[in-house]
Amino acid sequence: MKLFKKTLIGFALSTVALSGCTAIIGERVPAGYVGLLINQYGSEESRGIDNAEFIEGGRAIYNPVNQELVLFPTFVNKYSFTNSTIEQSPVPEAIGFSVAGTSVEEDVAIGVMFNKENDGDFIKTYYSTYRLSPEEFVRTHLRDEVRGCFNRAVVDANIQTPFQYQNQRIDLLNRVETCIADSFNFLIVQNLEYLGKPQYPPNIQAAIDEQFEAEQRAKSAEARARQAEAEAAAEIAKARGEAEAEKIRASVANDPNYLKYRQLEIEMARIQRWNGQEAPIVQTPNVQLGAAGNPQPQENQ
Repeated sequence: MKLFKKTLIGFALSTVALSGCTAIIGERVPAGYVGLLINQYGSEESRGIDNAEFIEGGRAIYNPVNQELVLFPTFVNKYSFTNSTIEQSPVPEAIGFSVAGTSVEEDVAIGVMFNKENDGDFIKTYYSTYRLSPEEFVRTHLRDEVRGCFNRAVVDANIQTPFQYQNQRIDLLNRVETCIADSFNFLIVQNLEYLGKPQYPPNIQAAIDEQFEAEQRAKSAEARARQAEAEAAAEIAKARGEAEAEKIRASVANDPNYLKYRQLEIEMARIQRWNGQEAPIVQTPNVQLGAAGNPQPQENQ
């Protein structure tokens, strides 16, 4: 009898404790997140994701027995897809696609956030379709769509060779970013960027390197040719200028007005150098030049 009473009391206490654990819970929705409070049971008008309560902030009061609270970040999260195992994923995740039958891999990073507009309708659509956490969705469906958008962008841009791809990588990235945004209306794509050089099979990479070196040599030769042409043109212009100057000097030298002008220049220079004194008397055996410049006979001594 005593054992039965103890068992009954223990069962009652356990029931109380269990009911306390599954009672109403208040959980805060952190800043930068929104929540979907989903009724698991009830009428068709109240249960399910389509009828979920959209909570943008504050505290959500719910019963975890028949309700589920799912949180979604509405701030930008950046995810990397690379072949490096020290990035966000322990397995290689570089985006692989095809360019005219040649396999190409790119390490990329994408910044996305969940679109909370339309009173959470976009987020409801996402969760009713995928039922995955944001991280799980990014590593599966989003990565697959990035790869698919690269393949479609290559075709739309009519890229026929890896060499063309090298020259159009930036334009292609813009196409892919637009493609992803069009594929998932519940995501806002902040940016998509490359994290390094494209990765090709070794033989394709060797051919690309060889062509790049040939292009650089051709550009250098072209630059040298332009420099030589410019230097030759300068020499020709210089010689032409000197010839024209010489011709002008020769024609002017025979002009009487020019000769008169030169005589005046010489006289002006002489005047400017004159110190104001009379010219000195020069003694000669028979003639003395005086101040007036008249010769005077001298007596023999």
